[in-house]
Amino acid sequence: MGKACRPAIALLIGQVQVIEMEKDAGAAGDLFGQVIRVAPYSVLADIYDRMMAHVNYKRWAFYLEAIFRREGIRAGNLLDIGCGTGKLVWELHRRGWSVAGCDPSPEMIAVAQKSYPRLHFTV
Repeated sequence: MGKACRPAIALLIGQVQVIEMEKDAGAAGDLFGQVIRVAPYSVLADIYDRMMAHVNYKRWAFYLEAIFRREGIRAGNLLDIGCGTGKLVWELHRRGWSVAGCDPSPEMIAVAQKSYPRLHFTV
């Protein structure tokens, strides 16, 4: 009787690979797997915010504002490059900044647009 292992996600430079492995009962414990190549973060978009729950975006925004003040930046437009699901964009917007977000992952942008429909996000 074979025993299936849970799918594993391995983050590699420039790609995400989802590897599904099963234990073959007839092969005395030999493992075999199927590798599916997908675009970066496309399979993580739906769970990204749970994975990043430890990040304090309010403190991050506060830190950025401290840098802006130190550098004499008082107002203007901000672009969050690699904005992911838009949480930092939202925090900066709440503080009065005119901010937009962009990310190379359409799936991450879709989550950002759903979460913050009044803000501007683009791929």
